[in-house]
Amino acid sequence: MLLAILLAAGIQTPDLTCRVRDLHGELVRSSTRRALFLRLSGFPKGRPGWIADHVIPLVCGGCDIPSNFQWLTAEQALRKDKEVGVFGRAPKCDGPW
Repeated sequence: MLLAILLAAGIQTPDLTCRVRDLHGELVRSSTRRALFLRLSGFPKGRPGWIADHVIPLVCGGCDIPSNFQWLTAEQALRKDKEVGVFGRAPKCDGPW
């Protein structure tokens, strides 16, 4: 349902927020797009114990757009972060997500 709403609104299309880095080499993030995902999923203030996570991680070329977010428990998100390698090592970008 959420994806259908996003597609109907034309929000699924990646734009300049994909893989763009700032002057320090950090990935550019969009708090506006995250907030839109939260609102569209019915939890505008977030879900206690849950993390709004990127389906395809930003370090693996995922976009910071609402259709690339999913809800994971804090435990699931930590396990995924360890598997992908966001903690200071080269990312493992072959999924599964």
